[in-house]
Amino acid sequence: LESDVVTVEGLNRPISVAVSPVDGKYLYVASVGSEGIAVFERDMESGELRPSSVLLRPSEASATLQGNYTSLQSIRRIAISPDQRHLYATLTLQDMVVIFSISNS
Repeated sequence: LESDVVTVEGLNRPISVAVSPVDGKYLYVASVGSEGIAVFERDMESGELRPSSVLLRPSEASATLQGNYTSLQSIRRIAISPDQRHLYATLTLQDMVVIFSISNS
């Protein structure tokens, strides 16, 4: 078993990960310390990760957001829909689920 470390500036206290279920091409990492979601592109042969979007935050994301909030401060878990069109994030302090639309690009 070998390991490599990928660091992303601003990614503090990662708490949950999800892999795109259809093609496995993207890895999403929820970060409670950064109040956001980092997106990595995966090399399918080597497994190497490359930052794709540094951090998604409600105030910065071009996403379909439901709810009145400006932070992912209490993010705990993330999941990708089976068709890879949406990312769901649970926020424990707000008692809500946030829905991001995932674009194909």
